[in-house]
Amino acid sequence: MPQPLSLKSIALLAKNKLGITTVRVVGNLKQNCTTVYLAFGYMDSKRQIAAIQELKPDVILSGETREWETVERVRDGLQMGQKTSLIILNHAVSEEAGMEYAAQWLKPKLPGVKITHIASTNPFTFL
Repeated sequence: MPQPLSLKSIALLAKNKLGITTVRVVGNLKQNCTTVYLAFGYMDSKRQIAAIQELKPDVILSGETREWETVERVRDGLQMGQKTSLIILNHAVSEEAGMEYAAQWLKPKLPGVKITHIASTNPFTFL
């Protein structure tokens, strides 16, 4: 990123831009971040953990992950002084913009076929 942002700022920006009410965060909200690894939808924990070890991003922005693998790897790493934090958006929410784009992209390629994007929205109710 051109300018460092705090982990909290990135989480709030993602919430605002994606129009979602909650995100889950593992890490120090005051941590300054300059590198973000994007893992929208679902990405296997093995790939996310490999990215932590090889690329050492400041934060992984993920749609979904296995809590007993990536989340615990990030927590363990932070306890050992490593810098990678984690923001989990929601699987469907993290793919929404791409699906909306796909509908627009398909329209000129399939003239005469009605193509509509139907927003999936967040399936969960938070209490």
